[in-house]
Amino acid sequence: MKTNLRFKETIDECIEALELEIDELKTTYRRGNNIYDGFFIGKEKDIYLYFFKLDEEIYLMDDAPIRIKIKNTEIEGYTIYSEGFEILLALGEFIGGEIKSAKLYSDPWKLLVELQERLREIETNNSRNKILTQKLVEIIPKLSVLGSYKLTKNLGQNSAINKSMNDDIVFIWGPPGTGKTYTLANIALKSFLNGERVLILSHSNIAVDGAIEAIWKLMPNELFQDLQKNYNIFPITRYGYSRIDFIKNSPYFNSYNQALNLDDKIKEKIQELEIAIEDLLMEIRTSEFRKKENQIELIHLRRELSKLKTIVRNNEKHYIVPRAKIIATTISKAQIDSAIFEGRYDIVLLDEASMAYIPQSIYAASLTKERIIFIGDFRQLPPIAISEGELVDKWLKKDIFEFSKVKECVNNNKFHPNMTMLNEQRRMHPSISKFVNENIYNNLLKDHKSVINDKTSRESLSIIDTSLMASICRVDENKSRFNIFNAFISVMIAIKHYHEGYNSIGIITPYNAQSKLINNILWDSFPDLRQNISCATVHKFQGSEKDIIIFDTVDSYRLRRPGVLLTDDREEKSQRLINVAVTRAKEKFVLVSNMKYWDSRWRSGETLHQLFDYLKVNGEVFNYEKIYRELNNIDINDLNFYIPTPNKKKQYMFFKKLFDEIINSKSIYIFVPESMEGSLKLIEIPIKEACKNNSKVIIQTENINLIPDSLQEITIVEDFTWLPIIIIDEEIIYYGYPFIINNYIENNLLIRLKGKNTARNLNFKLNIKSNLIHREEGLNVSFKDFVEERMRCCKCKSPLTVRKSRRNKYFIGCTNYPNCTQTEMINKEIMNSYLKKLAIRCNECNGKMEARIGRYGLFIGCSNYPKCENTKGLETYV
Repeated sequence: MKTNLRFKETIDECIEALELEIDELKTTYRRGNNIYDGFFIGKEKDIYLYFFKLDEEIYLMDDAPIRIKIKNTEIEGYTIYSEGFEILLALGEFIGGEIKSAKLYSDPWKLLVELQERLREIETNNSRNKILTQKLVEIIPKLSVLGSYKLTKNLGQNSAINKSMNDDIVFIWGPPGTGKTYTLANIALKSFLNGERVLILSHSNIAVDGAIEAIWKLMPNELFQDLQKNYNIFPITRYGYSRIDFIKNSPYFNSYNQALNLDDKIKEKIQELEIAIEDLLMEIRTSEFRKKENQIELIHLRRELSKLKTIVRNNEKHYIVPRAKIIATTISKAQIDSAIFEGRYDIVLLDEASMAYIPQSIYAASLTKERIIFIGDFRQLPPIAISEGELVDKWLKKDIFEFSKVKECVNNNKFHPNMTMLNEQRRMHPSISKFVNENIYNNLLKDHKSVINDKTSRESLSIIDTSLMASICRVDENKSRFNIFNAFISVMIAIKHYHEGYNSIGIITPYNAQSKLINNILWDSFPDLRQNISCATVHKFQGSEKDIIIFDTVDSYRLRRPGVLLTDDREEKSQRLINVAVTRAKEKFVLVSNMKYWDSRWRSGETLHQLFDYLKVNGEVFNYEKIYRELNNIDINDLNFYIPTPNKKKQYMFFKKLFDEIINSKSIYIFVPESMEGSLKLIEIPIKEACKNNSKVIIQTENINLIPDSLQEITIVEDFTWLPIIIIDEEIIYYGYPFIINNYIENNLLIRLKGKNTARNLNFKLNIKSNLIHREEGLNVSFKDFVEERMRCCKCKSPLTVRKSRRNKYFIGCTNYPNCTQTEMINKEIMNSYLKKLAIRCNECNGKMEARIGRYGLFIGCSNYPKCENTKGLETYV
């Protein structure tokens, strides 16, 4: 078939856009990510499952290839899922029961290299459906001119199913809770019963599992029994790792288990070897006797096991999958696994199509002989690409609904002739769905009778207004925002609802830094509630649902402007994000926000302010007094509150605990912002006692005049010391003291938390860099001391010093500020002079440390790179 010029240009542009993303991914992921507190979950098939915590949220596609490095050993594997600050990995080897820390290297760009190759094959491989793919690229967008006004025949699940059984290209628009998975399962099962071969693709493993589970639930017992009798190979299979026990353990729906059951002798031998390896590992761990001989035997057993599992894998790939009639797997696996991309299918269903790159959607269309069905919601979050450029914006940051002009038709109150809509939602309480229906879905949604109940809107909607309290927002070194007060309030609201009987609660925030902070509070204080209360950014929550959603907007004083995530109205960015946050809630939606801050900054963020107005009218608003009344009786584990009241006994008990912990501490770090004059006097005596007991005490302030004379010699002056916080022994945190009274804070609440994870997280966020926490051993002169001693201002000849900007970036400025505003950047030459002067060595390999310029600016790295990848930020030395 002759290839149309426009089609060829489209494929070429897609490949070029992917190349830009590949280059950016190679740069971004080269340095790796720190993972810690890992532990072995179990062994399944031929993989070893390990759970780790992450230092920062990262975006990795399910099934993306990874490597982890422990000391000098690298182990390959792939991602099962990455959610919030947790990651589940499938590794090829057992690396121990507990892993304190490791380095994670991901190669997501390899998936895109494979996708480029799959796109090229559309033109060169005769098994690809060029005609349908060209129609998708060239004809479908033009059909938008035929769009009609809303027709009943284009609404509902029956309409979507019927259209998918008859038309070659179908777009199913499925807003939240409208039964996208149920509809997909119906289409797949009907197609199978018509004698067709079906491929189900989705962005995530959990969505793929959901599709197989939905098909199983739809199947009558008689049909299930007939399939067992009439097929040597069960025709419906999940290819790849499943997160659902039902599928993992099924002898029918799991392709690996089917392959394993083909040969009883191999199955028995594998089981014997696995038991022998487990016994040998136990002996190696617990006994020094014959340790070397046992290790040699272990290597032998593992090699034998690997050979047998390779046979099973080959049977799965070359015998089971080619004979399956319904195959469900991730789009990532479909790009890299020949068992999928060399197959032919009568119908391909791409779930979560609104999160897939346009090149992925085009590739999916090329795999089908007859029909391609795209299922998704273009009002929710778009695909994620980290590179920039016109081609990236055109092909990787938009979805197939926008490319085909389906979205354009809807925006013009019309339906594209190839689109049908699922318009009946069965998830949200009507008071929640009403907001998105009126402001986002053009009043096209209706509520199913199953979600209608007697609960009022005031019981389902509420605002926790943190105005006039110590709700202070800061930015960390990654330019992500966090608000300690809002984090504590969000957690306590979640705990309150858990005690009221809600078992599924989600805390959503726009910012990685806030999500990390909240997760640390939960890990420290409520480790047993991880299955009941979870926290993540909005992007990680798409596809999930909870009984209650608590949405923490984070932004507050003293930052001048709100962040762009909630206020960027371009291309409906903030609208999509807010839509996802609201529509995760089934029974109740709670907003945690400083309303006074937002009311004074009305410049953008139309959808957010629509949400504010809607909640004020229809929900219950909790101000300072109501919040304190709600929290007053909550006192759980190591998270406590003190509300300033005339109750002298309660005041005495709380402050006595604070005094005792200060006096008996080994280390204290105290932040003193512009606050009530003399408020530090209350703890002056305990601090002096702590110093006498050889406690390492450091006070940080913006204004030295706030500090009693007797404490000034242990005080450092630092710009942007905004937060009232005390950290004791890197574990105990007091937030809210010293008390603050100013134009935006009138009411104080003192919070105490005992938690090493939270303290460690705050140490990083607040750049605590003294001998107390972050200084390297033997570092007697800081970089700041070095600059002040050796450098002079070129304008006024005053000593220079190291300062920090509002964005937490270090620079060199004059000590005569504000009379002299001379500044300069910290360059490699200055930093290397300092490192050479102090002969600073790598703490991992003893190599020399040197300054380098990376993607995010200046950093310190080992001179033995790439053999040693140890790096440090400037905060280590300043």
